Amino acid sequence: MYNKLLTGVILVSIFNFKDCNKSIIETRSKIDTLSKIDTTLKQHTSMENIIFNSSFETKGNPSLAKWNADTILASLVKDVPPEYGKWSLQLIPGWYPQEGFAETYVTGIKESGIFKLTVWMKSLNNWEGSVSLRLNNSPNIKKVSNSTGNWSMVTLTDTILLNETDTLFIRLSAGRTEVVSGKVLFDNVLLEKIK
Repeated sequence: MYNKLLTGVILVSIFNFKDCNKSIIETRSKIDTLSKIDTTLKQHTSMENIIFNSSFETKGNPSLAKWNADTILASLVKDVPPEYGKWSLQLIPGWYPQEGFAETYVTGIKESGIFKLTVWMKSLNNWEGSVSLRLNNSPNIKKVSNSTGNWSMVTLTDTILLNETDTLFIRLSAGRTEVVSGKVLFDNVLLEKIK
């Protein structure tokens, strides 16, 4: 009786050890898979946003910090793209020749490269808004426009030759008008050096 009981305990122990070993192998496989995913995510998120206050809010409060804008033509509103905070920038066109815009800049970038500017935009009343990227006071301005009535992402990519003392200007605009008017919303302004 004692031998049968002992044999049963040994068999149960071996069976449990096999199950445990199988669980360890499965867990290691899952960890390896998660590590690969984590590495991929790190590679995709290794680029950093160069713009300060890209979502027009600080700790959930509306903010135009680091943005130059005419507060008569610019306001912060609670209309945002999916999953992007609480506030966005709303611009209305200026009465000609005044422009309804907000502008920020970055300086001290040490290397030339390919830069990608991504902005979420939404047009009200089919009014066309634009996003532009300019180096120093150059007349050469890279610009993209949008008049979509739903939140949509616009992207501008450019190769820029930089010195450490150069300044990149990012301008969001609702333009100018003499007759009719509209509104353009902007959010999640992202400038990355991609290469």
